[in-house]
Amino acid sequence: MIKQYEKDGGYEYEGVYYQSSEDLLQTGLLGFCGCGSPDDNLMYVLCGLSLINDACKKDDCFLYEDHQKKVNDHFKSSDGAYFFYYWADKEGYTDHGSSVPGWLTDKGKELLDMLIEWRDNQEFNDV
Repeated sequence: MIKQYEKDGGYEYEGVYYQSSEDLLQTGLLGFCGCGSPDDNLMYVLCGLSLINDACKKDDCFLYEDHQKKVNDHFKSSDGAYFFYYWADKEGYTDHGSSVPGWLTDKGKELLDMLIEWRDNQEFNDV
């Protein structure tokens, strides 16, 4: 359960305090360190989960050329895509029948919703 503090905008998750939603997502929920470019990482995860979620809204969407182009553009290779699919499945963000990527679990949908909320509240500087 995540508790948000209105006074300072921080969060508490599993007894640990996080100063921002980025810290909560990057280090608390995903279990990554906060070094480097956590905002880029969160956008990468958001886009990856979105691609899986969008594909599940149509029958056999992964066979459609336009969707496959989006997958290739985002992951840059089938190896990258499969690594993400395996990671998402291992972490319980997706489930699948006979092959990955499958579909988002409730946990995956919750993470996607949190990432969308985080993104919508950010001010990204175009470089």
